[in-house]
Amino acid sequence: MMPILETVDLSHRFADGKWGLKKINLAVGKGQFVVIAGANGSGKTTLLRHFNGLLEPTSGQVFVDGVRVGKDLLRARKTVQMVFQDTDSQIVGETVRDEVAFGPENLGLSRQEVRLLVEQALETTGLQALADVSPHLLSGGEKRRLTIAGVLAMRPQVLVLDEPFSNLDFPGTKMVLEQLMALHRSNMTIVLCTHELEKVAAHAQRLVVLSRGEMVADGPVAEVIAGIEKFGVHPPCSLKCKGRLEPWLS
Repeated sequence: MMPILETVDLSHRFADGKWGLKKINLAVGKGQFVVIAGANGSGKTTLLRHFNGLLEPTSGQVFVDGVRVGKDLLRARKTVQMVFQDTDSQIVGETVRDEVAFGPENLGLSRQEVRLLVEQALETTGLQALADVSPHLLSGGEKRRLTIAGVLAMRPQVLVLDEPFSNLDFPGTKMVLEQLMALHRSNMTIVLCTHELEKVAAHAQRLVVLSRGEMVADGPVAEVIAGIEKFGVHPPCSLKCKGRLEPWLS
């Protein structure tokens, strides 16, 4: 089966001459839940930004559902939607409903189509009761769910998230993780980068590890995570203390 996301010898060099990625070969199947881990500066965010053309490769290629991203950028960005680490930088609407409607409205859809997509996204993320509230009055977890709702309204096949648990308290983290698990059960492809493996390791199917721009490990979580400390990534406490991975959510 053709992967929904694929990179072939993907390399990226920044303007200052430093290499952010070096010959990354990665294939993500439809419906997979993949976690990308690595120390700061390992290339996690740089890799994510290639999946829908926010960054262009210096060399190599990126494919979305078999089509090279550079050949059809609009198609890639409809298929792959990204939730950034800084939610406030992604929120532009005056109300929760306005924010979720922003993407579909820019696709030129009819009012009826936009309304339907917005209501579906609000229902999926449990934000219906907050539809008329200003986004800036939401909690951290609610803001993260709002950004997820905004991208879900675009009907993507792939959801890419950069450090989705950053700056969230326990209730906010639980809220977002439950949302991601529900989306995965609905067969959404999820690619998530995080340094907080404790929260997602036991829930994901696959773990990819980056170090200094190179992919140094890729496979089932239980197999990869045992040696992850040597790449500057803190292993989950349950693994260190009990010798096994335990779900963060029961």
